[in-house]
Amino acid sequence: MGSRGGFSEPLKYQEIGKIEGVKVLRNPTAKKQSLPQRANTSSAYVGVDSRGAVKQLRVFEKRFPTIDIDFGHSHHRGLSKDEFHVHEYLNGERSNVSRALTSTEWIRWRPVIAEILRRRR
Repeated sequence: MGSRGGFSEPLKYQEIGKIEGVKVLRNPTAKKQSLPQRANTSSAYVGVDSRGAVKQLRVFEKRFPTIDIDFGHSHHRGLSKDEFHVHEYLNGERSNVSRALTSTEWIRWRPVIAEILRRRR
């Protein structure tokens, strides 16, 4: 499903469903939630932890991650742990700095986020 450094990763991710057309993946061997660093056919993946709780939406452009929309923890002052926040990828590296979603991101990903919230109830 993904590759690193030009070499194919073993198919360690399992597709366990879809949210608004976005594949939901889990890595049964990982101790915490993880998602592929490359996308072959998708523009985004949703990642769940070992309990099935959604933790992240990773968005790709030209197979490389551009942003992670995280949930369930907070790094951003003023946001609760239950609010979504963004980590950008700069030069292929994920930033440790988080920010709130832009209005464009909210509009684009609102159906997925709404379904994630609905499933958590």
